[in-house]
Amino acid sequence: MLSIGRIVLALLPIVVFIDAQTFSTGDNSSIADCSHECSHKDESRFCLDGNAHFYERLLMGHLRYYISTQVAIDLWHKHHKQGVARNASEIHEEVREGLGLQWTGEKDIVTEKIIDSLADLVTERTQEITLRDRKHAPPTHCPIPCEYTHDLYIILLVLSGTFNIILITSLIAVCTRSAERRNRHLLVATDDH
Repeated sequence: MLSIGRIVLALLPIVVFIDAQTFSTGDNSSIADCSHECSHKDESRFCLDGNAHFYERLLMGHLRYYISTQVAIDLWHKHHKQGVARNASEIHEEVREGLGLQWTGEKDIVTEKIIDSLADLVTERTQEITLRDRKHAPPTHCPIPCEYTHDLYIILLVLSGTFNIILITSLIAVCTRSAERRNRHLLVATDDH
């Protein structure tokens, strides 16, 4: 029994180290196609193309959910403001303001012109969908963090280890009791002869 406890104590720091190592190195191996190791100096475009495909999927998915949320906001206005939805300028201003709050002011990649274009695109599409007289907003799904499955596996590992320890302890206890009964039975049998 004491040796099992020592084994568990010896393995625990290894599990903690593995968890800490994965967290500190930012292991994104669970994300398909995305790698921070890509370079424009690589011989092949394979890595860069993988990143592009990953961000295309990410961008399209998030754009869909962002527009769905804007439609839901419009439906909220209809429901709570005597059936009146937002007009195009209200939608544009809210989207422009929201995107502007996320913008860090960089001029290298994302510019104010891009933010304005996105606001125009989202406003136009939101109004097209809202004009269909929808009663329900399209569904949206919040993304699961990359660490979600990793944390889940750590929890499952700890639970599995705990149940294995309980199983081994129970097995040792049952075997010990069975051996004691056999010894008593043998002693009783030898005393009778």
